[in-house]
Amino acid sequence: MNAVNIENAKVFLSGREILHNINWQVKRGERCFILGANGAGKTTLVRMLMGYAWPVFGATVEVLGHRFGTVNLQELRKRIAWVSPLMHQWLGDREWTGREMVLSGPDATIGLFREPTAEEEDRAAALMESLRATHLMERKVLTMSSGEQVKVLIARALMTNPELMILDEPSVYLDIAGREFLLNTIDELAAAHPQLTIIFITQRIEDILPTPRHGKPVEINAYWYNALRIMDIFAEKLGKDKKDYAQLAEQVKASFLAKFYMEDKGYLKDVVSGTKADEQIRCNQIWAVSMPFGMLSAQQEQSVVDTVRRHLHT
Repeated sequence: MNAVNIENAKVFLSGREILHNINWQVKRGERCFILGANGAGKTTLVRMLMGYAWPVFGATVEVLGHRFGTVNLQELRKRIAWVSPLMHQWLGDREWTGREMVLSGPDATIGLFREPTAEEEDRAAALMESLRATHLMERKVLTMSSGEQVKVLIARALMTNPELMILDEPSVYLDIAGREFLLNTIDELAAAHPQLTIIFITQRIEDILPTPRHGKPVEINAYWYNALRIMDIFAEKLGKDKKDYAQLAEQVKASFLAKFYMEDKGYLKDVVSGTKADEQIRCNQIWAVSMPFGMLSAQQEQSVVDTVRRHLHT
């Protein structure tokens, strides 16, 4: 199921076309980067996803399975976390603490205007601890660095257990150290919440992280099998005992076929971690079928290549 589905979307602001014929889908649990220069329409795209900017008639905008025009946007927004460094500018002269900012998340307000429940207090503390930001709980937000403020905003966003997180140029005002600090935080966040769909918007190509993958990646297991087969050959040439390498290679092959190949779908899982697996179709599985020593049959390999070509080739 798609977290985002946009079809034939055109957006005009003050008579000027900002977005032209946007067709875009993001599956649930995917992590997507949008790279563009200032004025490219990135923020307008975010506003459209949040229901603050509307395309002209004839477009389709669906977020988290709900089509705009048929859904209560105020309720839908509670399932979306929008993190922007510009949000701290809405503080005005109020000296909110990190704790108060985080606790304002369920109400979608900037700052706390009611007494939080004990459950909310516990959740806020747990989120800040998970982001290694407990020390910011009683600090005034206006005294924090830009990187620290963004951490508080991420914790605030997670208070509602969002299904979609939009990071709208979160590193735009950060120095090098702050940027690295933030990107590490986002990487850890992605690992801790594998079900969370993340859209990261930036104008800097260096902000783009490798796809977070936690567990046993398909290509690494293929490399390991090939390493064992190569060691088996070298052992024979050097007159060494090769029994252990051959046996281990066969064990790896049997495990790989059982855990990674999906006969009903005709391709390989991307990552396996315990009883969980990521079935997203990525190009990495091509490496697994292009090694000198393959673990799949010729028919299975062809099915993997055909599936990747069908879904990823542009």
